[in-house]
Amino acid sequence: MDGRRRLYEWPAEWPGDPNEGYFRIAEAEWLADDIADANGLAGTDVSTILVPATQVEMVEFLDMETAENLQE
Repeated sequence: MDGRRRLYEWPAEWPGDPNEGYFRIAEAEWLADDIADANGLAGTDVSTILVPATQVEMVEFLDMETAENLQE
């Protein structure tokens, strides 16, 4: 399953060491082609998800959508 599950949202907390600690993701949304890939967590009332740092393969940063860059 490694590499097949993705979360969308800004981490509320992240570890200082990639080999220990947790990412705390608040109000996260699963990005999955198949909702079953999200292990049934999508669409629930979970407010925070803890992800062990050792299970995070990549963190991707996206540009924020603002009125200014939407007009470009």
